Amino acid sequence: MKSIFYFSVIFLTALGLSIGLVQLLFPESNWQTNVQIAMQSPSFAHIFGTDSLGRDLFLRTVHGAQMTLMMGCVCSLFSFFIGVIYGGISAWLGKLTDQVMMRLMEVLMSLPQLVTIGLLVIFLANRGGGVSGLTGIFKLAFAISLGSWMSFARLTRNLVLKEKALLYVEAAVAVGSTPFRIFWREIGPNLAPSLMIMFGLQIPNFLLFESLLSFTGLGIQPPLSSWGLLLQEGWKSMIAYPHVLLFPSLILFLTVFSLNVIFEQLRRKVLRKFEPIDTHH
Repeated sequence: MKSIFYFSVIFLTALGLSIGLVQLLFPESNWQTNVQIAMQSPSFAHIFGTDSLGRDLFLRTVHGAQMTLMMGCVCSLFSFFIGVIYGGISAWLGKLTDQVMMRLMEVLMSLPQLVTIGLLVIFLANRGGGVSGLTGIFKLAFAISLGSWMSFARLTRNLVLKEKALLYVEAAVAVGSTPFRIFWREIGPNLAPSLMIMFGLQIPNFLLFESLLSFTGLGIQPPLSSWGLLLQEGWKSMIAYPHVLLFPSLILFLTVFSLNVIFEQLRRKVLRKFEPIDTHH
């Protein structure tokens, strides 16, 4: 298991270095075309080969990583805030409010997630501008987040309910602390490790969501680049030129795999260290 963990760390480090170096040395490589070398197989000159317009597939894959990884982090951040606020309010108010909010969340969780996200993307895209440019990117991230925050909400609710029953929270209420102060100063530090691990574990899911939406034409649109778009382009010529699909899909798989391995290890080890503690003094 350690060897898999070390491989994951090395792979993600290499990917991060590649993104930085390519952005520094080849900032415009994603748009440089040369049809004379279109669809070339992997070689020393082009280690991933070239695409239908003669662009270096390795450079395009690294450029696409920037967009896909950014989308994964932004979506996880949006979902984190929505879920933590919703779950925290539900647990703190309790009783009928908690029951109503949880039933609503269960209804949303029962819906097919990809279908829900797809419909939200279509709705927001039709509000003007489509999914292009910076505004379109945040529309896509917001749509994915609106269909995915429920896991954060459920975890937050369960953690807050557990903390509410402890004496330090009762003492904070007794001395007149406001709910915001209790959450920020008392409960928050005990919830942070679990929520941060959950934040990291959701990033691979959002990478897949973005890639699938872009693959189906609902996500990132040209001239921007993402792994989903590369998969869409590679799918069209998969039989004759398999390398155009193989390398972007392999990098996507290894990235999702590595992130899952690392955050799963953190979940097992870090959470043991940060057991809930009494933060009231």
